[in-house]
Amino acid sequence: MINNYFSKTYLTLLFFFIFISLGFSQTLKQTKEITKKYNFEKLKELEISFKKAFYAEHKHAIRLAKQNGWLINFTDENGTFHQIRKIINGKPVYIQTNNINAAISTRANYMHNGGGLGLKVEG
Repeated sequence: MINNYFSKTYLTLLFFFIFISLGFSQTLKQTKEITKKYNFEKLKELEISFKKAFYAEHKHAIRLAKQNGWLINFTDENGTFHQIRKIINGKPVYIQTNNINAAISTRANYMHNGGGLGLKVEG
């Protein structure tokens, strides 16, 4: 009974949000009008330039990390994964994942072989 109630509520909310999101989107004609003034060649050049800079910064950061004995990748005591990304003012800048709490809140940590759900998910 409770599962049926939650299923109906969930489906109703899902339908509502999809319906609302469609109401705020552009039509194909509006999309063409918006993008007709875009300089796609320049955008592609920028994309390539940004990718080159990104990878060059990362490569430089890894090289300096090896020279200075900095960690390149590590997982902290909370289970958050960190990876060196670039160097700013001579100091390493790390990116980190923050999805461990999302995995716990969605109970994704239960959905594996031997997890709390007792599933066999091997293919």
